[in-house]
Amino acid sequence: MTNSTRTDGRPYLSKLLHSMLVVLWVGAFCIACQIRQPTPPTAAPAPAPTASVPAVAAKDTRAPSPVQPLPGEVGPTISRSAREAGPLVTQGDLAGVAQLFDPREALAFVEALAAPRWGGRQTGSAGGIAVARYIADRFAALGLQPAGTEGYYQSFSAPYAEMIALPTLVITTSASREEFAYRRDYAFAWGGYAGGGVAVGHVFWLGDGRQEDYRGLDVAGQIVFCRYSPKEDLLRQAVEHGASGLLLLTEDEGRISRLRTYREPAYLPTSLPTLLVSPRVADALLEGNGYSAQDLSILYKPLPLKALARFSIPLREPGEAPARNVMGVLPGANPTLRDKVLVLSAHYDHLGTDADGTPYLGANDNASGVAVLLEIARTWHSAGFYPGCTVLFATWDGEEQGLLGSRHYIENPRYPLANTIAVLTLDMVGLASKGVLTIDGSEGALSRQLGASARMLGVTTQKTSGGVGSDHELFLKANVPAALLIWDDGAVPYYHTPDDTPHTLQPERLRQAGAIASHTAMVISTVEPQLRDLLATQVEALRAGDTEAYMATLDDRDEGLLRSARIWLTSHPLEAFRATTTTLGALEVGADSAQVAITVRATEGQAGSRVLASYPTRLVRRGTAWKITWPVAEVITDSQVIANIVQPTQGDRQWLASTVDTYGRLNHALGLTATSPLTMTRNVLHSALSR
Repeated sequence: MTNSTRTDGRPYLSKLLHSMLVVLWVGAFCIACQIRQPTPPTAAPAPAPTASVPAVAAKDTRAPSPVQPLPGEVGPTISRSAREAGPLVTQGDLAGVAQLFDPREALAFVEALAAPRWGGRQTGSAGGIAVARYIADRFAALGLQPAGTEGYYQSFSAPYAEMIALPTLVITTSASREEFAYRRDYAFAWGGYAGGGVAVGHVFWLGDGRQEDYRGLDVAGQIVFCRYSPKEDLLRQAVEHGASGLLLLTEDEGRISRLRTYREPAYLPTSLPTLLVSPRVADALLEGNGYSAQDLSILYKPLPLKALARFSIPLREPGEAPARNVMGVLPGANPTLRDKVLVLSAHYDHLGTDADGTPYLGANDNASGVAVLLEIARTWHSAGFYPGCTVLFATWDGEEQGLLGSRHYIENPRYPLANTIAVLTLDMVGLASKGVLTIDGSEGALSRQLGASARMLGVTTQKTSGGVGSDHELFLKANVPAALLIWDDGAVPYYHTPDDTPHTLQPERLRQAGAIASHTAMVISTVEPQLRDLLATQVEALRAGDTEAYMATLDDRDEGLLRSARIWLTSHPLEAFRATTTTLGALEVGADSAQVAITVRATEGQAGSRVLASYPTRLVRRGTAWKITWPVAEVITDSQVIANIVQPTQGDRQWLASTVDTYGRLNHALGLTATSPLTMTRNVLHSALSR
């Protein structure tokens, strides 16, 4: 660029010139040190535990063989020879592979998963079992090996109940009799103490329903009316005092309009019929008592009401039903990485069918997440991509009932959690309002790479920590790095309503989330280990004094880089390199370039070490290979500026004079005045070590 005084650079250069510290870089060759990496495991791979061994005993720290069938396997064994690398893979263009993601294919998967005939995929239902079979069939067709205890399945038990007819609610007073509308005025609660049955009786307002609220009252065989609370003690008190039914007042319309999941089997042989009711129902109950629903917010004393209520909840409650996670694995192609596992996951269950026969199809929640996993598997299979480490495609059952499937996996892992490098969860990725992709979870390599992949594809993201409930949270609690992709923090239309249907989804949102997840998974499983190996190779070459091996790690298309590297290598004693260590920090990978944070320290015996330089370095992709190139000079902070190459032959006085001269000329060209003192540090490895 010839015009160094263009107006759009003035604020940037002003910030550059008035920084407090100038670090003068000596070249891309400051990686003269020992890269600290985890010690590779020495255990040989072995099959995962069989179905005949109790799950709690599955503590084998070795992963399944990449080509041998798992014990109890159902379906075909997919060998490495069944997949040939396509042109994008042979060219090393994994960003191109990620962008093969076809939203039309993903939407077709959504339509299959959210078909009305599955009845909303309630865990334990016939529809839920049929969808699990569909997913397993797709895994087999897309080249994934079985990874469950029973072929593709990992079975467990889940709480189960189902409505067999519409609930009813009738309130009678001396002046009226009114029948209320299900889902408009009231909804049922189930699980634990709450369940089905018929309740008839006079109604008692008991405020918060605490034990002291019952003092002096006999509510046996009658109906208790309280403010809603999620606390279980409220229901337990009603049961212990012999109430025939419980009405819970809520002003949250969502609690009434949305179908609630059945989370706990019945605690008692006979459950307590329980309804959530609206303020409109409360007004009817209070008729003749001189109060309205609004008054109840400040009415804390018990009050016998004049109304008589009758309601029924026709519920079949067997207690438990079989559930199953569905899992397929793509074994790692790199023998040294094969025992490391990256998990791509999504839950496939939803809410089932309502009492009036309306299916809750759950297209966005979460047929969209499963569809994205299937489309990633399809694109990888089509492109002939094999990951470096093992990738487990896991679809969880029972998420809507409290993360049951992922909880069961964590307690009974098919691959050791200690070997699980990351878990990426996809939930509600087919619909957005604001168009901001939320990355929720721990800050680390997975979260950073998701952000980098999103920037590569031009997608706006926001990062949160623990604000969105999904399966990834249990892995975080188990100290496994994990992240969730979800649009707009989950604040999207049709959540847990019958309107969550395939035609409401946005194919572009499926494509964006899918391409980001695919690229991130390929980077984490394949590219990141390759880049760290490259940097380690460079370090080993420096410490061995092997100039040619060192030069082979650099970008051979950059003659200036190669020329400066040779000058730098020949002007530094080998002892200088051996007296330093380098730590690699955050790594982010794009389509054709990557960036890694590097910190160089000088070792000083018992005094420890001191930082010589800390800067981001750039790597470039040359076909399937990656090469190291220049540091990223565009990255400027308030306390550090990376400036220019210093010739090793310059003395301190000569270097200082030329730097001050350059600083002054830039100020003059921009019409700026330096108003604060400038501290400059010459950070040259051999000089720093010899003084």
